[in-house]
Amino acid sequence: MFNVLANVGIVVGLILVILQMDQNEKLLRVQLLNQYSDSYIAADTTFASENLPLSWQKSIQQPENLTLAEMRILEPQTFSPLMRWLNLYNLAEAGILDESVWQSEVSTDVGFYFGTPYGRAWWDHYSNAFEIAFLPLEVKELINQEMIATKNNNVIDSYMNIQKIIKKNKLQKLIEN
Repeated sequence: MFNVLANVGIVVGLILVILQMDQNEKLLRVQLLNQYSDSYIAADTTFASENLPLSWQKSIQQPENLTLAEMRILEPQTFSPLMRWLNLYNLAEAGILDESVWQSEVSTDVGFYFGTPYGRAWWDHYSNAFEIAFLPLEVKELINQEMIATKNNNVIDSYMNIQKIIKKNKLQKLIEN
């Protein structure tokens, strides 16, 4: 009788341990994705710094006139997303995240970070250089595919579309009043 109760207790304990491990794994995923989101917040905060916005604008409108100092200001805006994508890829390789997570992030972000004339030139220069040889071929290939698919500068297109909406909304407000 005691053996049966002891065995039932062991089985129940094992089930509770398995449930706790599953809960810990879900919590870890949430924490890792929160850290990933925090990296975007940090990048946006950096983007609001004194020099970056003007350098970034120049990288879109007059990329051939960028100074070495401006290019150095812009470098983290191309290298940082690459590191975030690599982090997600490594988490997927470890079985912590689904592979579609890193693929989706690359597909979503490539146009913004590498879709500018500067971003494209940066990627063309560094994609085969030793500095980013640590990138898995799968990541490089997806970035290259997305670069081909992103023929137009998404940033300028987005800016123009937002400007049109602002003007349309302003006109609508004038009509209503």
